[in-house]
Amino acid sequence: MEKKNKLPSISDSEWLVMEVLWNESPKSSHEIIETIDHPTWSPKTIKTLIFRLEKKGLITHEKGRREHQYFPLFEKKQYVKKESNNLIKKLFGGATAPMITHFIENKKLTKSELKEIKSLIESMEGDEK
Repeated sequence: MEKKNKLPSISDSEWLVMEVLWNESPKSSHEIIETIDHPTWSPKTIKTLIFRLEKKGLITHEKGRREHQYFPLFEKKQYVKKESNNLIKKLFGGATAPMITHFIENKKLTKSELKEIKSLIESMEGDEK
């Protein structure tokens, strides 16, 4: 499921199709349409998104008995990593500390989230020793 080439950008609409396939695949176009159930999209719209993703090399299909079965060619975590790095570069000049500071100052964190962040920092400090 790993794609070695640079991952192309995907639109928010294409992301919805990818989410369906990352959650469970393979799926037929009919199953993808039923899962998305978007109030303003026709089945043709979703089939167009599937076609675009396949053309970009992000998904592929196998011929099923009745319908093609689609599945992703890369894992969600690979795409999240790509998009996270792009966001850090674009908004924070590639610096991680200002990004973390921004999110901590501007988002109310739960005690559980704070504990998780502290634990991560402590484990990273331990790795440096």
